[in-house]
Amino acid sequence: AQELIRRYLLGQLGDGVREKLEQDLLTSKDLFEELLVVEDELIDEYLSSRLDEEERAAFKQHFLALPERQEKLRFGRAFDSYLLSRATDLRVSNLTPARAQWGWLPTFFSSPLKLAVFAIVLVALGFGVWLIFLHQSEVDKGLLALNAAYREQRPIEARISALSYAPFSETRGAKEPEHVDSLARDRAELTLNTAVGERQGDAAAHHALGEVYLAKRRFDDAIKEFEVARGTDPKNPKLLSDLGAAWLEKGKIDRLGSEPGKGYEDFARSLEELDRALKLNPNLLEALFNRAIVHQVLALPQQAEEDWKEYLDKDPNSKWADEARRNLSLLEEQKKKNSQTREELLQDFLSAHAAGDDERVWQVVSRSREALSRKLIWEQLLDRYLEASNQGRRDDAHFALQVLSYEGKLESRRAHDQYVPGLARFYESSPENQRQTLSQARGLMKLGHEFYSQHKLDDARSSYTQARQLFAGIKDEWETRYAQYWIGYCYYEQGKTQQSISMLEDLTRELERDHQQWLLMRTLHLLSSGYHNANEYSKAIDYNRQALYIAERIGDLIGIFNAASILTFQYSSTGNNQQAFGYIQ
Repeated sequence: AQELIRRYLLGQLGDGVREKLEQDLLTSKDLFEELLVVEDELIDEYLSSRLDEEERAAFKQHFLALPERQEKLRFGRAFDSYLLSRATDLRVSNLTPARAQWGWLPTFFSSPLKLAVFAIVLVALGFGVWLIFLHQSEVDKGLLALNAAYREQRPIEARISALSYAPFSETRGAKEPEHVDSLARDRAELTLNTAVGERQGDAAAHHALGEVYLAKRRFDDAIKEFEVARGTDPKNPKLLSDLGAAWLEKGKIDRLGSEPGKGYEDFARSLEELDRALKLNPNLLEALFNRAIVHQVLALPQQAEEDWKEYLDKDPNSKWADEARRNLSLLEEQKKKNSQTREELLQDFLSAHAAGDDERVWQVVSRSREALSRKLIWEQLLDRYLEASNQGRRDDAHFALQVLSYEGKLESRRAHDQYVPGLARFYESSPENQRQTLSQARGLMKLGHEFYSQHKLDDARSSYTQARQLFAGIKDEWETRYAQYWIGYCYYEQGKTQQSISMLEDLTRELERDHQQWLLMRTLHLLSSGYHNANEYSKAIDYNRQALYIAERIGDLIGIFNAASILTFQYSSTGNNQQAFGYIQ
């Protein structure tokens, strides 16, 4: 058992074995006493230089992570120095062996003053031994109670550094887990509040109290305590990991509120703190686990997958690792769904429409809003309509328009978006002699997409401009605006930022007026990037938050992904920009 405890104190155990030992320490007084003995032995070996190089490094990184152990080490050093100074002062080298060993005692005790000093030193040493080696601090007691409170079910998805493994079950809002020992939880809070009151400014006490608040889902209070602790312990990676966990969990709540952009600001802060923690300690499992969750919540599957795989490389066997594998499986399933071809998406749409399943239809529409790959359902339906119409297949042409009108009504009902409804009405009322113009203009749009994909931006812009002129000539305002959006995109990609912004601002006003939500969201997102490049950070973040709000309201999964990932980048890259953050706050 002592060898296992020694490896535990030096951070040499895997997560599973470490968590089992920590549970045993909570329940076994004898095992806890052995822990104190091994701590003393390690300190003695460190002070006497009997640890090898690897053990000394582990001692500094893991053993001394707790303030109480640092206190023990300081006491040990002071005690060694005292003994060394006494040996030097006595100058025993000139005495006979017997006298050298005991000859100083009569001299020492002949002086009442020296005797009194000796008694005081003994009392002080005795109290120090009790305080440091035998006495359990209030912080220790509070954290033990916190672990006991959540031993059956952990309160949040993120890892709290003080808590051993317990399964997590999603709960709504601020609801606590079903299986919680409320008495132990309240004892932890009371104990640590007392510790904070008695040890003003003590980082360990504030950190521990913050962990209680984090477990209780009082995220603002947790962040406040962690920031106080950071003031005196700024390079504590576990503290930074817990701070990142608090911002993560706060973000989940905030993004469901009236301003979803605040949630993504929280996620950006979470990533910032977790990256700092991992820079200080690349092997900190709690921080790596939490960062993977942030990337997954932000719909950044590649980054999340990389984090989970790295986590499993470092911790393949624990129960935390089982959760990491489950998350990897979820990402793989999502990847398969997102890899559908345009034909498969349209077939899914038509099957759901035939079955009268509006909910499934909406799900297909939500994951099909990607333009360059021509997955947009309304574009595919228009292609079918024009092809059937030009070939004289009237029934097929009529069916394509009928389904387009159905999508438009669904868009209007579910997202209050008037783009597809208006487009469907235009095509239903357009005369036969316009079909050739519409086919030519849509062909130019496809050609523009091909040029854009090859980064032939002048050619792409020329194709979009010709298409826009054709659409405008037959008063197809919907596709005229769509072409204008792509012209603005080309200007942006060519670094002609002001031309792009000017064109897109005009387009935004028209789209807002006519409630054309999907294209408005895309235009705001692109404008945000333009303003960011123009160093107008506050305006960039504002436009992107508007884009994200619309994307979430209309259920545009691709739009949510794009806006969220760019918003996270914008918050992070302007982290030191007082103007931007003054606006955000």
